[in-house]
Amino acid sequence: MRVARPDFPARALGVAPAWVLHRAKRPCRVGSSVQRMKYRPDIDGLRAVAVLAVVAFHLKRDWLPGGFVGVDVFFVISGFLITALILEAQRSGTFTFSGFYQRRIARIAPAFLLVATATLFFAWLVYTPQDFASSGAVFVAALLSVANMKFIYQGDYFAFSPDAQPFLHYWSLSVEEQYYLVFPLFLMTLLAVVPRHARTIVAGAFAASLALCIVLTYHSPQWAFFSLPSRAWELLAGSLAAMAAAPFRPGHFGRLGSGLRAAGLMLIIGSCLILDGSMAIPGFYALLPVIGAVTLVSVNPAEGDVASRLLRLPAFVLVGKLSYTLYLWHYPIFCLVDYHFYASSELFRTACKLMLTVLAVGATYLLVEAPSRRFLNRPASKRLSYAFLVTALVLLVPLGLHIRANYYINADPSDVASGGLVFEQRPSRGTVVLMGDSNGSMYGYTLREIARELGLTLVVASVASGDPLPPVGAAETTLWADSLAVIRKTRPDFVIIGMEWREKLKHHPGRLDTALAEIGPHTGKIIIMDQIPSLPPVASREGIRKGIRPPFGEDVRQAAIRQSVNRFLHAHASDKVVVIDTAAKLVGPDGDVRFADGAGRETYKDEKHISTAGAALFADDIRQALGAPPH
Repeated sequence: MRVARPDFPARALGVAPAWVLHRAKRPCRVGSSVQRMKYRPDIDGLRAVAVLAVVAFHLKRDWLPGGFVGVDVFFVISGFLITALILEAQRSGTFTFSGFYQRRIARIAPAFLLVATATLFFAWLVYTPQDFASSGAVFVAALLSVANMKFIYQGDYFAFSPDAQPFLHYWSLSVEEQYYLVFPLFLMTLLAVVPRHARTIVAGAFAASLALCIVLTYHSPQWAFFSLPSRAWELLAGSLAAMAAAPFRPGHFGRLGSGLRAAGLMLIIGSCLILDGSMAIPGFYALLPVIGAVTLVSVNPAEGDVASRLLRLPAFVLVGKLSYTLYLWHYPIFCLVDYHFYASSELFRTACKLMLTVLAVGATYLLVEAPSRRFLNRPASKRLSYAFLVTALVLLVPLGLHIRANYYINADPSDVASGGLVFEQRPSRGTVVLMGDSNGSMYGYTLREIARELGLTLVVASVASGDPLPPVGAAETTLWADSLAVIRKTRPDFVIIGMEWREKLKHHPGRLDTALAEIGPHTGKIIIMDQIPSLPPVASREGIRKGIRPPFGEDVRQAAIRQSVNRFLHAHASDKVVVIDTAAKLVGPDGDVRFADGAGRETYKDEKHISTAGAALFADDIRQALGAPPH
């Protein structure tokens, strides 16, 4: 069948429809950037500005409080470049989805997989099991390009611990990868079906995403910050710039163009200096760096352009070429150095961060990123590039899942409803159930090691922020009912309970008596971990990094409440109930709370929770309560 008027879409976008296989004969009208896609060193310079802003923000937030907007600039650049490439290939009749994704794999996958796997390995060496478990879970999410969705449910981006989540920066890569999956099909469909209205529809999607972002910033800030629907407008802004009808050739705007580019660069720099995490981010504020970036990529530089001369400086261009690898490496290195050397001086840690980052980035770019990109981009390497990605995922995703399953010992309500997290021993000499809230879960890793040693099956029914005690004068709570059902079903030899007892028993201490009466007939022995002492808020790795040093005393009021609660708990000790005194190992004779064990490892994860090293202090007490001799 002969296609009439194959040049029809050129009247709308200057590109041929997807079904036309030969080159369109009419000239392209979408602008010089799409006609020839000449290399623009100023865009590499803009990449350098973006990545250096992010690096400075992560190195020390006070230096550049709005440096996080570098990610917004990256979004615009990515939207602009992939759209320009798609339009160029579509216009020439050479676009294929397999070819597009081959280039994405060659560009992204090798360095991504290397850095992610190396990060996981070094996290295993440095982190406590609790923190390593979280890293394993996010590692899988990053591999599957859904890290942003995982972080939505973990809290505010600006509130994350600065050293315990080395995969945090992968959220933005997940947003881009999701965009790469959706946008090419969306754009090619528009060009094939409604070419005259393609720009209008993309502009409508841009407006809808921007509106959603602004609304969610005030009503659901985590969704606004991390999700693709609320971030797509930034990538679409770049895409619209690439689809612009005006031929933004060098000098097209004359002096106005130079002024526009200078203003765009100032918008980005000003955003880095003025914005900070206490504001409603992204929301309206994200318009500032986005408008700046769109101006810089849209208005091609002219001779004598001040912004262009700055962005084309060899140092900026070099950093821009290294920006992807630099973005991948800098944050895990910063996290791991801060975590491991938390007691060292800031100068030492900063020097380590910068030195290790430079070495890692240079080696990765020269030995992995550049050669693999050239090799996997060859037409003959298409199948190999896909095979490489699939093989890597098949090997690495199970590794991450294994890490989470073996190190993450904290159930959620659905786990408890389905019988708890079971760590089975075969043959099993008995069963232990761990119930409680996060103050129970913090003993999970130590208890699992003891259970393995003694040949006991461990069932975890502790839920962070949960309340598994029976209410007083009200219907059963779901968590209490489910926890009791686990105990009735398994009839364990031992039930170990750990909670934030001050809160759980504050108004109705009789809840404990009810729980013990209900649990008692279904188990041989109940072991209660009493209320641990609290540290002051400044007693953390972050506080230590800022120069605060032990000894740390417990707040007098909190200590009095803890002692009162523990007297109540110890009054329930009997042949059936064992209560373990945590203060005996965590409070010194001078009344100071023990911040580190004999090996120098922190005994506390935060002010209200002990770490794996802290829980290990009670290993012998737990063994003895389980009927085994202490080590």
